[in-house]
Amino acid sequence: MPKKVRTPVPDVAEVMANGGIVTRAGAAALIVNLHPDKDRVDDRYLRDRVRKQINARIESGAIIEARPNMIRLDEVAELARETWPDGNYDNLPRVLTPGTGHLQTRGSVPLTGQSTSLPATVKQCNRVIRDLEAEVSRLTNALRECKQHIADLEPDALKYRANREKNRNSARKPRRR
Repeated sequence: MPKKVRTPVPDVAEVMANGGIVTRAGAAALIVNLHPDKDRVDDRYLRDRVRKQINARIESGAIIEARPNMIRLDEVAELARETWPDGNYDNLPRVLTPGTGHLQTRGSVPLTGQSTSLPATVKQCNRVIRDLEAEVSRLTNALRECKQHIADLEPDALKYRANREKNRNSARKPRRR
């Protein structure tokens, strides 16, 4: 049986020059190379953990395949930043929201950094405000539903606690023979 060859770690600048799309195995290799536990844990174990995280995010729809078996590097980088915040992921691209711009490198000089883009026009500001108001409304409704659910369960919880206390006291008493 032929021995499997590990996927080499792709160069970030080359991946970004090719549209920022990388294979699943290449993404896993890149994240493992920058992983905070890289020196303490077996490389095969880390690759397996990262690969499983990537596959789970693809199945849940959090990461969308650009082509079969190909994913965007910025989405995988966000996964790595969320899952393993102690890693050194500064060289990896960040997910850009639509309309915020695009940064490209020319030549062999890698660019690193972080940025936050704010709405540039009043129309964009109003859209952001509407989105945030909708989120607040949705969260308020969810909170109201949770409080109602708690109120619905409270009588049963009180009965359960009283019954549990009665059983605890009965267990301490001597048994009849």
